[in-house]
Parts: sequence; C-alpha cells; structure tokens
Amino acid sequence: MVVEYGVSIVEVSDAIRRNIIEQIEGTTGLEVVEVNINVTDVHLPDDDSGSSEAADQATHPDALI
Repeated sequence: MVVEYGVSIVEVSDAIRRNIIEQIEGTTGLEVVEVNINVTDVHLPDDDSGSSEAADQATHPDALI
C-alpha cells in the first residue's frame, strides 16, 4: 500500500482494519479479535528525485548505454 504524502496513516489503517474485519466476519461468521497493521516505510516527495533514476537502472540496465 502506498499512501500519498500528507494523508493520515492512522485514518487509512483504521479504514483498512474495518474493511478486513467486515469481510472476514461476513465471509466466515467468525469474530475477528485483532488486526495488526505495520508501517514499514514512508515515501516522501523528496525521495522521487534520486530513486527513480536508480529504479530505472535496476529495471533497464542498458538505459545508460
């Protein structure tokens, strides 16, 4: 999942949690006790400057030839 800069991660994770609980409980009839969401990285707009060039090189190694 990628969240744009400035969007509340708490609000997005709460919405994801609610959707997961509704889908699992609705599908299985079981009570969902807990849904854990871990944020492992934050993408900032400044990260685009150098990372896209590195990503292009990784996916297209002949790009510099």
